[in-house]
Amino acid sequence: MAKFIPRLLTFLLLAKLTVQQKLEPIVCDCGFTDENNNYWSNVWHSDFTTYQESIHLDSNYVVSTFTIPAKREDTLDRVFSKDNADILNGHLRLAVTNDNGDVKCGSISTSSESFLYGSFRANMKITAVPGTVSAFYLYKNDTSEIDMETLSVIQDPWQVYLSVKPQIYNANGSAAYETLRRYSESMNPTDDFHEYRFDWFPSAINYYLDGQLVETITTNVPSAPGRVSFNHWTDGNINYSKGPPTESAFLEISNVTVFYNSSSESSMGCSKMSAGCNVSASNYFRFRVPDIVQRRILPATSLNSNYTSLYTSSSSKLQATTVSIAACILILILVQ
Repeated sequence: MAKFIPRLLTFLLLAKLTVQQKLEPIVCDCGFTDENNNYWSNVWHSDFTTYQESIHLDSNYVVSTFTIPAKREDTLDRVFSKDNADILNGHLRLAVTNDNGDVKCGSISTSSESFLYGSFRANMKITAVPGTVSAFYLYKNDTSEIDMETLSVIQDPWQVYLSVKPQIYNANGSAAYETLRRYSESMNPTDDFHEYRFDWFPSAINYYLDGQLVETITTNVPSAPGRVSFNHWTDGNINYSKGPPTESAFLEISNVTVFYNSSSESSMGCSKMSAGCNVSASNYFRFRVPDIVQRRILPATSLNSNYTSLYTSSSSKLQATTVSIAACILILILVQ
């Protein structure tokens, strides 16, 4: 007993030291500046690799259950089912299924429809099964939309369709270059997750693949706020999606990050910071990736006010870990 009490006191002291090393938050109440020195007042982040709940229970998202009627006699209705959206192995999956001709699609959108300009980024893995369309887009209505779509029937090379609505059409009925671009991808989007991104400004939309600017559209740029959406669909149209596939196909999404302005926000308070938190190129891997993608930033589901809290650099976390390890080693020595 005489030996036990000093050991217990030592343990409690070391435990206290470990607790005292907790990370202190950095409050970004003046917004963010991105790699291109653009200013955004808010951030939205969802990391599905650490998601703990059913996507159907998250009030920040809406799983779609609607039908778009067939546009032509030789095409199918687009039937979006809640059963075609789930989270498996750390990925949000949107499925296209075909049960003996009963074809269903998957779609999900943010509950918020107040995204007004911003940098929209999603890490996605496209299906290799031909006959579907994987879409990442900003939607207000059919005359206010920004799209990134990949048709799985077009391979070697793969292409991503970059567009805005309303679209302009040529005399022969095809979509005009001013509002639709077809970009041949240098990578295979089915072999791993790749970042799809569009930066929306009042006068232009810049489209990126894996951080590289690939196209810019300046015609019919939307000016109304909308919601962030993903869908995975087919309608059997021989001129577009083709299909439907005869086997299940999956669009997988690992995370979504949006730096944006909001149509519903008040002015920034800037009570904690004098300028926006820097996510510029010089700090890109040190700040944005570790602190946002690896969840040192509070996700959108945790925010209750008009600012975002970031944890301090990994050095404080390392100190806490070091003290914890030292405590364990010392305890092992004491009990010998």
